[in-house]
Amino acid sequence: MVFHMAKKSRSKPKSGAKAKSSIKPAPPAKKKLSRSKSNRMLLGVMGGIAEYFNMDPMHVRIAWWAFVVITALAAGAIAYALVPTVLTLLGLAYIIAFLLMNETPAK
Repeated sequence: MVFHMAKKSRSKPKSGAKAKSSIKPAPPAKKKLSRSKSNRMLLGVMGGIAEYFNMDPMHVRIAWWAFVVITALAAGAIAYALVPTVLTLLGLAYIIAFLLMNETPAK
């Protein structure tokens, strides 16, 4: 364990009070997100995320697939709602263009 020396105070401790220790523990090392070598199914990405957050890797995998499925369903629902609208607008634009454009004169 690494210790850092704290600055010594110049004041004398009050009578009956214990002097503070001048040794403080070092701050904890920063975590680094990396792929796991032990918790892997394919490449260790979900295992690495689970190790970083101190979680069960299976919970991370389930949450990931739930996110993927919900996102795909939401994209499908949006497309399902937009396609008829877009097709209707394109059809209307075609009819309006037909009404506004003159025919090419015969040669």
